[in-house]
Amino acid sequence: MKITFIRHGFLLSPFNDYGTLTLNELSRLALQIIDPTIDLIKTAKKIKKAGYLDKKYDKVFVSASKRTQDTAREINKYIDIPQFIISKELNEILFDPTQLITKAEYQN
Repeated sequence: MKITFIRHGFLLSPFNDYGTLTLNELSRLALQIIDPTIDLIKTAKKIKKAGYLDKKYDKVFVSASKRTQDTAREINKYIDIPQFIISKELNEILFDPTQLITKAEYQN
């Protein structure tokens, strides 16, 4: 059995560059408080270039995030993949990054 991990496609602006996001925005992304849309054009190009369409998938597990499920749907436009199995264990992270700093640092 082969396992292929595919996270999510390219996000639309302003979430397409993590380096420009505030800690609050990064935390909200990680905790799935916000779940931005993927850039379908860039994602489709990457899917084709990465060779994901040359594989056969017996099962597809996705996280609960909309962006990950949208990426799986984008792959499904080109090849027939089975129904997606949503697994919370695949979610981005299971901790709150804001807990790594003090409240004063977080507010800045």
